[in-house]
Amino acid sequence: MTGCGQERLLKLESVPAYWSVERFTDHQFVDDVSTKEKKQLLKTCKNKKTTALPSSYRILNTYEMYFSLKTLEMYGAQTEVFYLAEKENLYLACRSRDTHQLKIHPVEAKDHPWVKVEQGTDKTPLQTPTFFPVTEKQRTRHADQNREAKTEGDFSRRLAPFHNLHMPIAGQILVILTENNKEHVLVDVPTSFINQTTDFYLTTRPSGNGANATYHSITFESPGWYLQDRIVMTTYDQEKVDMTYHPLPETLTANQTIPYVTLRAKNDLDDMEEKTLSLRYQPVYQKVKLFEMDDEERNDGIKGFLHPTIESLQEGNIRKIGIMPDELSLALANELKQVTLEQPQGNKPSLQYFTLVDKGKTQTFTVYLKKRAQKTDVYLQDTTSKKGTKLSGELAAQLAEQIEGE
Repeated sequence: MTGCGQERLLKLESVPAYWSVERFTDHQFVDDVSTKEKKQLLKTCKNKKTTALPSSYRILNTYEMYFSLKTLEMYGAQTEVFYLAEKENLYLACRSRDTHQLKIHPVEAKDHPWVKVEQGTDKTPLQTPTFFPVTEKQRTRHADQNREAKTEGDFSRRLAPFHNLHMPIAGQILVILTENNKEHVLVDVPTSFINQTTDFYLTTRPSGNGANATYHSITFESPGWYLQDRIVMTTYDQEKVDMTYHPLPETLTANQTIPYVTLRAKNDLDDMEEKTLSLRYQPVYQKVKLFEMDDEERNDGIKGFLHPTIESLQEGNIRKIGIMPDELSLALANELKQVTLEQPQGNKPSLQYFTLVDKGKTQTFTVYLKKRAQKTDVYLQDTTSKKGTKLSGELAAQLAEQIEGE
């Protein structure tokens, strides 16, 4: 079949074989999710049908999903997933770690038999971050951790004040640093079901590099999980830091900046350094630039891989995989957006599969090479739809060179 019209052959999808799903139980992840369960979670999260968050609900099973190519050390597209129930109604909530936007999908209980819908009692969720009294158990745990850290010469937690903050299901907490009348975002803590209870406090840590410096930091953590730790001020030699704590309200009103603590230090030249930390709750997550931090290096962009079997890429066996140059992968993806369908000709090479990967979605093609006197024709055939195309001359030559050079 040749010349059957122009068609988009590039159709990347979330393939369950490349995804890992772990259930969150008792403050830890447990890898006990069935293949059927994983497929249904992925399918539902990419569904475009969404609804508003119910006014009251109960939270059921909770998971984390992430794309993984194991020994290739490609991890990404992390998604927090949890079931909500309101009376007899069941929902699946999905939140990407990239956007932190919460999407609520209505689902039928019969399609999700691993969820016990009747469990729990509907509750009205918190609308704003709320401070809860610190329990004796929390104080003891905090003091024990502090003692262990000091024994190891690591850092010293300030045991008071020590705050316990309960978070709503959406939005973010920002720590604003004010210095010389200028505001900077020092810490960004996105809300998360897994970390709905958050502790924060100040720490003092020796530099440990012989510089005779002391770091004064703010730390956010959830039981067993460190979330954020940022240095606020550095002092040297015998400089002392005076800290003035400001009274905090019971709740953090949305979009208001609430002073938390002011740090002052005077050096041996009598120069005064003063910094104030404030808290701000934003109910809708917005990506922010953190003060004096480079953006994280992200392995964004489409990637291409050549491999001898489907399983070799799923296993991430680096010795059997050819990694394509990013520029060539992008060029091939662009070409596949609009192609003339053709029946593949020629033979399959040893690296007979070509897979494109982008943000947790993949598409795999079977490769065919047809040797000619002056060049090699290259055909790609989608392994699912069986639709194929012949690559243009320059791209065909580059891909053939990659295959034959491996």
